[in-house]
Amino acid sequence: MSVKDLRDAPEATQIALTLIPHIAGRTVVSDQPDYIQHWLAKLFETVHLAHIKPVTSFEEASKEIFSDEGLRIIEETLSGQAEPRRAGPDSARLASGWEAALRVENKRSTLEDSPPNP
Repeated sequence: MSVKDLRDAPEATQIALTLIPHIAGRTVVSDQPDYIQHWLAKLFETVHLAHIKPVTSFEEASKEIFSDEGLRIIEETLSGQAEPRRAGPDSARLASGWEAALRVENKRSTLEDSPPNP
């Protein structure tokens, strides 16, 4: 990131005001929840608000949502991918794990709900 990028970037208060409606009432999930919690607190301070709801870890959110098979699919999917440690690509990598698990779990629930073939 260059100094010009920083000069042209929106003010932190504008970013906070844009973000708030997108996460209000929702669970924020991260593979680095303490880090994100820290920076959300700093960002929200710019508009004199506190981000009270804790950021949930990707692992804990996964355990709440998926069966053991879904968790296995997530682990298999993510183990085959490099960890880019850049926000966008890393989020896409984690989302691919959930997407793979959802495909398997949705397929299984569809099969369980369909009537048997005569």
